Amino acid sequence: MGIFTADTIYKHMRDEHGTIHDEDDPVAEVVPVVEPDWFLGVQRANLLAERRLEERRANLLAERRLEEHRANLQAERRLEEHRANRLAERRPEEHRANLLTERRVEEHWADLLARRRLAELRQAEAARRDEIAGRTEVARQLEAARLTQIEEEARRRAAYRADVERERTRAQEEQPGWGCTIM
Repeated sequence: MGIFTADTIYKHMRDEHGTIHDEDDPVAEVVPVVEPDWFLGVQRANLLAERRLEERRANLLAERRLEEHRANLQAERRLEEHRANRLAERRPEEHRANLLTERRVEEHWADLLARRRLAELRQAEAARRDEIAGRTEVARQLEAARLTQIEEEARRRAAYRADVERERTRAQEEQPGWGCTIM
């Protein structure tokens, strides 16, 4: 083909190829310059999208398992009810006795729970009373300390006044009277 200079390349391209450009645009879309920050942002977005997809899959799986569990529980209940009904049909008296026993057991447990709750309430009330008594005692002690402090301050002031009065009296007794001292 040969070596072309800038002056001859354009002439060659037009004469030989009809244009200086290819028919198709060599770059059909704009390609952004990959900058490290942009690339990291894309990676983070991709990771986030993958995590969301994984979470969604996990949630769907958990929901499916929960629905299966509920369906199994319902099937077990229906089967148990069916057995109970068949048993009731076969032995109505025995079934009634079983129901009565179950009711008594439930009432017994309810009674035990009620007693336990009552004991807990009484215990909570006793604890509340103890707390109030403790707070009252602390308040009484603080008030007594405050009064003791006030009394002590009053005693100190009275002692100070007495000392000042004694000093004044002593100073007056030591003065020889009215007059002028010449040095």
